[in-house]
Amino acid sequence: MISNVYIVLSRLIASAFSHCLGQKRTRSIPQRANSISRYGGECGELPGSIAAALQLGIATVITPMIFTGISGGHDIDWYPHRVDVEDVSRTPAWGHLTGEAVPGDTHLNRLTRKEFRDLFMTEFDIVQEEETRPDLGRQHLTAERRQALQAFDEQELFSNTVRFVLRKKRTAVSISPP
Repeated sequence: MISNVYIVLSRLIASAFSHCLGQKRTRSIPQRANSISRYGGECGELPGSIAAALQLGIATVITPMIFTGISGGHDIDWYPHRVDVEDVSRTPAWGHLTGEAVPGDTHLNRLTRKEFRDLFMTEFDIVQEEETRPDLGRQHLTAERRQALQAFDEQELFSNTVRFVLRKKRTAVSISPP
């Protein structure tokens, strides 16, 4: 039962994402519900589409990659599995936020953790919110990098992927007198 719900929800999200970008389904559209928001963040109607597919009391887990994290720019030198590799030839850490890195070769939604939170709160109660890899890249946040990144707080810089457990909001039902 759960796997069927997951498959239906994944297809719904992928379909809604395709529709909001006005594109046909392509291989760049992920099939996994927990990664769709990384690509479809500009689609403000997406939370409503997801909520419409859920019954009250059912939770969904969405784990977007946050743009402001060290891996959020999709620079292959800063993918999560490469953050701890010493490589002096790569772009500066968080270079996608300072214009020091070449843009990723995929569509980036550029949403911060706070913006994802605000987007989800339009249709959902956030039951849980946790970083899946807390402090990823902390060793690269030198005093010089911190100065270059002063527009971003540390919660944003270290929010690489955040797991949001969401439950559809209960809507108030108004009963009119007869």
